[in-house]
Amino acid sequence: MAVILPFNGYFYNPQKVSLSSVFAPPYDVVSDKEKDSYINGDGFNILSLEMPKSLDAVKGQLNKWIRDEVILKDKSESVYPYEIEYKVADRSYKRRGLICLVRVEPWESRVILPHEKTFSTVTSQRFNLLKSVGAQFSQIFLISEGKGIISHFIQSSDAYNLYEVKDYDGNIHRLSIISSRDQIATLKDLFSDIRLFIADGHHRYTTVLNFKEYADKNGLFKGISPCPHHYFMAYIVDINDDGLLSLPTHRVIKHANISMDEAVKRLNGCFSILKAGEFGGDFGALERLLTETDRKGCFIMVFLREGRFLLLKSNNNGKERLISDGVSGPLLELEVISADQLALPLLFKKCADKLKEENMLYYEPFCDTTRIGGDSIILFLPPTPVSSLVRVSEAGLTMPHKATYFYPKILTGSIIRIMDGH
Repeated sequence: MAVILPFNGYFYNPQKVSLSSVFAPPYDVVSDKEKDSYINGDGFNILSLEMPKSLDAVKGQLNKWIRDEVILKDKSESVYPYEIEYKVADRSYKRRGLICLVRVEPWESRVILPHEKTFSTVTSQRFNLLKSVGAQFSQIFLISEGKGIISHFIQSSDAYNLYEVKDYDGNIHRLSIISSRDQIATLKDLFSDIRLFIADGHHRYTTVLNFKEYADKNGLFKGISPCPHHYFMAYIVDINDDGLLSLPTHRVIKHANISMDEAVKRLNGCFSILKAGEFGGDFGALERLLTETDRKGCFIMVFLREGRFLLLKSNNNGKERLISDGVSGPLLELEVISADQLALPLLFKKCADKLKEENMLYYEPFCDTTRIGGDSIILFLPPTPVSSLVRVSEAGLTMPHKATYFYPKILTGSIIRIMDGH
């Protein structure tokens, strides 16, 4: 099943840089404006490599950082425990994961399972970067079905602390090193019958699949064993880790010229209205309402211009319509499906993907009325449970884009993997 390896990671030299200013969120949650802010704030920020203006200079810039000891190479083949302490709604969490290499597996092997579809334009950008630089600056976030393997390994192994740093949200990230060959050999054996589920990084995984095919075809890394391009850098978390938190990603439709009364007419027949009320800007109250609602499958539609909301649940007619559109199995249980593939087409005669293409829709994990236009409609969703992700993945199905939001995000640049060996 899953095959993992240690590797010689590269990490920032705290004698040369300020760690608080060189890391960044993953590229897919960074806007162009935010990217410029990170890079302009510190010339050594990892986004100058991960999101470059031009691919031509990235390899040279990376090599200069190595020569100038801005980044240092781990002398030993290691795995890297990565712990994050964070808070959500005043509750404290701690998520323990492990950064290592994982063997690239084709989708059909069912060793690494996806839950989300990808877009070719994004994978093309990622592929060109990987081909040009031969390095990975961020990890693919995987969930291990082996209960407790990662946590037990970290707690029972001898680890050397590498750094501790706060991110942009005040969350504390700690990275350590484990280099013991015996301990790593034990870990590799434990993964021999384990499957992995992609939490974050579907485009990056599709990229490494494409890169493996390209490198094999063109004879890259010939004579190196194991082949570097047959493995990718991953961050793995136990499925039952107490800190593994999936938040909802709400849908915001900009300049939505539909009143609540008109929406009720368009949704009639496929949705039941469980409650209608006034909205005064308290999203916490909406979250509590969803939590307290006995019936599953509910979400809230907020009409900011009118300051009103609807608590909705798809009914049997709605379910039959989804089935007729090809939705099946565990997908029918997901609120995000009812929102993206039922409510939005009824309201706008377009699905979520089309609205996104036309720049009418964007995704918002943390709603704030100061950031959202007052003429917007928000589809305020409950979180998609990890158990649903597993059921969908095992059924060979895919969720809509941004169906989950695993928080906190891993810091890009925490460990760099360069394909100069494996």
